Amino acid sequence: MLKSIEKFGYKETVLRLSISNSKNNSGLLGWINKNTLSKKIQNELSKIEIGQITKPILISSGMLVLKLEDKKFVEPTQNLDDQLLKLTNFEINNQLNNFSTIYYNKIKKNFLVNE
Repeated sequence: MLKSIEKFGYKETVLRLSISNSKNNSGLLGWINKNTLSKKIQNELSKIEIGQITKPILISSGMLVLKLEDKKFVEPTQNLDDQLLKLTNFEINNQLNNFSTIYYNKIKKNFLVNE
């Protein structure tokens, strides 16, 4: 994967190898609140500078390599209940996406095309 990034670039490698929905947007995720990320991902992102990529991060659905495009700092204006609700919804959606990816890959392996 890292050799592919070196040879073809991050965006091209995403298009070739990624199984994530972000593949359709060249791997761009948009702005993400760091508190919604796992400690493992936060730790890897803290080790790199803007424009760099992380080392491969092992997650439940495979390997994850992230490129840090930019950072911004926002003063918190919401109350804790709103933040907790957003974090909960994000985690639920993240788990559902993981489950659907796992199920899709299982079905894809078991599916045979009869000609």
